[in-house]
Amino acid sequence: MESGLVEGRARFGSIVHGCLWVLFGSYVVIISMMLLWFGRSDFWFMMPMGVLLPSLLPRLRQRRAFVIRILLITMGAELIQLLTRSGTFDLKDMILNFAVAVLAYLLWERPEVQYFLERLELLPSRGKRLFSEVSPLAYKVGVKKNKVQRSIGDVLDRNIYSRARSKENLPVVIYRHKSLVRRTLGQVDHQLQENKAVNLSIATPMVDGILIGSSETFSFWQLVGMCSEKKGYLPGLMIKGGEVNEGIGGGMCQFTNLIHWMVLHSPLTIVEHHHHGGVDMFPDYQRQIPFGTGTSIMHNYKDYRFTNHTAITFQLRVWVDETHLVGELRSSEALPYSYHIVEEEAHFEHDGCNYYRYNEIYRRTVDKRNGKEVEKELVIKNKAKVLYDSGFIPGDMIRG
Repeated sequence: MESGLVEGRARFGSIVHGCLWVLFGSYVVIISMMLLWFGRSDFWFMMPMGVLLPSLLPRLRQRRAFVIRILLITMGAELIQLLTRSGTFDLKDMILNFAVAVLAYLLWERPEVQYFLERLELLPSRGKRLFSEVSPLAYKVGVKKNKVQRSIGDVLDRNIYSRARSKENLPVVIYRHKSLVRRTLGQVDHQLQENKAVNLSIATPMVDGILIGSSETFSFWQLVGMCSEKKGYLPGLMIKGGEVNEGIGGGMCQFTNLIHWMVLHSPLTIVEHHHHGGVDMFPDYQRQIPFGTGTSIMHNYKDYRFTNHTAITFQLRVWVDETHLVGELRSSEALPYSYHIVEEEAHFEHDGCNYYRYNEIYRRTVDKRNGKEVEKELVIKNKAKVLYDSGFIPGDMIRG
């Protein structure tokens, strides 16, 4: 089975490789045909040279070397025409051909083009990368693609998304939690914390009171929508690519963190969950839940979703008070089991260069009738590089 899977992946890779060659070849042919149509047959030669020469000859990948060589080539072409009497030495033609080749070279320098040339094996590979990691432009293109893909998927899937809500509380409180809105996070601008409070106060009414009936799926982004300045959202703290950043609507991760923590204490089934894996960005400050139980979201393609596979109706109540984001998970009737989240093997290790944080998160299911544990499942196993000063790491938690 594994060999078949490997062969399938290799076959798929060959198909992708062939498609990239077809696209690249089509580009060269189309450009050439256009130039021939407009009577510039010499362009057919110069335009591809600006891309192919630096791809095939490593010495010409430096801008200065390429410019000198292409200048000599264009000048030589005009001299040959003059000496063989097949044409004249046309300075305007030489300058134009030189400009076309340099323009193609500048196109070749673009990281997006080099990414595809690597895939075509015209350039040495710089390791496995996603197209969205190549450049800011590629990132924007990747985000747009992901958003369109998610929008189409939501139309075509068969999920029933939660829409109904009630201002009346369902009778049973399954779990209640609150998290501090304004936190001390290293050197982070305090104004971003104030802005986060504003953002949360705008977003919480979009979710408050939502009912999750049997077989229904909760989608955070389908309820909250895009966080825009037009709606009143302000710049807040965000984490992009494992780095602290700021953006409009920052603070939504704290919102889904709260929802996720409550859902973990219920029989609801999490069907989509992303998290900031691999990095520990801030030292613990009044931490109430174990490290590594957070979420990562990005409108609309990184969502937080869960489905209700029980016959019971659940309800989320969420609001912001003066200091905290507060939430309650309620239900239409009492549950036969209780759910407890425990952290094990929590420690830090030093590899000589960096510190890493480790822990394992488990969920224990306990029968309320007799207090016996009926299940213990691993939720997540974390290993994260510590990005803050090691002086903030408690000494008794360091191993090795």
